[in-house]
Amino acid sequence: MLLLFTGFDPIGRRDRILAVPRADAARCLAEYRTASTFFQLPKSMTTIYHNPRCSKSRAAVELLESRQIEHTVVKYLETPPTEKELKEIVAMLGIEPQQLVRRGEALFKELGLGEKQLSHDEWLAVLAANPKLIERPIVVHGGRAAIGRPIDNVAALLDG
Repeated sequence: MLLLFTGFDPIGRRDRILAVPRADAARCLAEYRTASTFFQLPKSMTTIYHNPRCSKSRAAVELLESRQIEHTVVKYLETPPTEKELKEIVAMLGIEPQQLVRRGEALFKELGLGEKQLSHDEWLAVLAANPKLIERPIVVHGGRAAIGRPIDNVAALLDG
């Protein structure tokens, strides 16, 4: 996720900053011609990689909201994380990429992934190309991350 600095809002009272996925950065820069710079979200920000159809993912969003934690929602099926972002996420989780895979998905079987021996980078490429295979929800908070299964993992991350 990047922040796009657009200068003053139409009223001119303050700077306007938009959070945009990396994949949309070029389009947003063209749309907001006054934009001067992009910069990374600080590690203290909270991001949830969210699938609105998933009850655990909705529960994680509700937990963030109940604790009044400002957060960015990334609907990762619409805006998949890049291989680089996934590499950062698995590092924060302290796991290997294949541990982030939803093995029960039909797509996992269709791609024959159960029989393949893939490297770290190959798994990252598979996940970036097939976001449906990414375990959910993932919450990134304070430079650390947790998979919200069970939701207590997210609570522990926030308390942490």
